[in-house]
Amino acid sequence: MLVISAVFTVLLFGLLLPVFGKYQQKQDISLLIFLTAVGFFVAAHLESDFSEERPQPNSLVYVLDGETNKATWNTYDAILCEWTKGFLRETPHNPETLGFTFESKYNSRFLYSTEAESVVLPKAKILVKEKALSNGKIGYSLKIVPQREVDRLTLFADKNIDFPEFMVNGLSADSVWIQGKKRHVFKDRYDNRLLTYYAVNRDTLRIEFQLREGQHPDLILFEASNDLLENPDLAVPKRIKGTIPKPFVLNDAIVIKQKIKLE
Repeated sequence: MLVISAVFTVLLFGLLLPVFGKYQQKQDISLLIFLTAVGFFVAAHLESDFSEERPQPNSLVYVLDGETNKATWNTYDAILCEWTKGFLRETPHNPETLGFTFESKYNSRFLYSTEAESVVLPKAKILVKEKALSNGKIGYSLKIVPQREVDRLTLFADKNIDFPEFMVNGLSADSVWIQGKKRHVFKDRYDNRLLTYYAVNRDTLRIEFQLREGQHPDLILFEASNDLLENPDLAVPKRIKGTIPKPFVLNDAIVIKQKIKLE
């Protein structure tokens, strides 16, 4: 939008050149416009700080690795506020904590990450059934049952692995157009993220898929709940005045990471 605005500004100035050409005091007018612009820049600078009327968006996510039982505090913020500094260091530490990006409006990654104390959280029950098929493929039935109130389940797999068949709760996905090319989220992979499922009342996620013989990719499951500030074991204080939750990202969340091995 900034580029388009600049283009239209230049075009508009070109259209107004004949109008300005009729004025006799061009230098006086240009000086007045320049001083007005400087005044706006000064006013914008003085009003640029965050306040209760202009709160600073911030973010905090607690991630627990179900395999290693290690936990981290994470944030998308480029500039830490006093609230996030209570959990994170000002120097980025291990910013690629996950190696994955949660679905959001801007596909934002964590910018800061710090080790945290691990707490006991109930992990989802995962049931995997395998059966050989006659066409040189292997069929899998995957059942994921959350053991706590979760808001979303996100599943990842190496994007170089294509699935000949993939159904979620009895439904299959359609193809999409990516940069003028027809692709499929499961059969012609273009992203590591397989799916994001928004659960309701610990709803069970059932997945049926096929793989070619010899393929044994690991599936990575992230189950997230937006109850970070309500969890008594983590004891996260309320936000300070002049801050608000950052929108359009997974925020104020407790995330459990689990690996699903297909053998």
